[in-house]
Amino acid sequence: MMHGFENKLVTENVMWTKQNTVSLIECAVRCGQQDLALSCGYNPSTLECVAYSARFTDPSAVAYVDNSEYRMYSLNPVMITIPAVPPLGFCTTSNDCLAANSTCMQGVCECNITHVFSYAAGGCVQGCSEYSTTFTTFAGHVIWGHDDGAMYVATEEECRAFCAIEKSIVCKTVQYNNELSTCHLSSFGWVDVAPSYRALRIKYNLHVRHCNF
Repeated sequence: MMHGFENKLVTENVMWTKQNTVSLIECAVRCGQQDLALSCGYNPSTLECVAYSARFTDPSAVAYVDNSEYRMYSLNPVMITIPAVPPLGFCTTSNDCLAANSTCMQGVCECNITHVFSYAAGGCVQGCSEYSTTFTTFAGHVIWGHDDGAMYVATEEECRAFCAIEKSIVCKTVQYNNELSTCHLSSFGWVDVAPSYRALRIKYNLHVRHCNF
């Protein structure tokens, strides 16, 4: 979120305005589909979504109107590209994965569910001071009773994107119900909850967010 622009609807460099946008993630996805969009704005009460062709840093330098609950968001110009070679390497069995606390999943070495991949460490750690926009998916896993929010979204990609832009919590994991298309955001990881709240359920996928340090 762009701090300083709370409750301010910028009226400069507007590309388009869409009404009846039911969620912030839908607004972000719509804005992200525009190559020239650098910022977007959203009001959860009026369901108004606005795309901008500029990035704003100082509200005193632009024209705006007061708009209760309106928030501005900068679209990240730096896109994380999935490398041709996975960070922890390819594998046939877990014996091929040399990083501590890693395992072989579908031919790729990944951190096991009790750890998180760190780009800076180049390996698997526990706990992040800052989180990335990438995830490891654990099919058939779910954490019960620790949701911070839930919504209907069309795809798992949208579910992960919502976690990455959520500011009201530190979103560590998301769970997607493939049967109901429900997305569950959580500030808890697998090791943060008691074993009684962890389960294996085929209709759920658990996405664990990577560290960004």
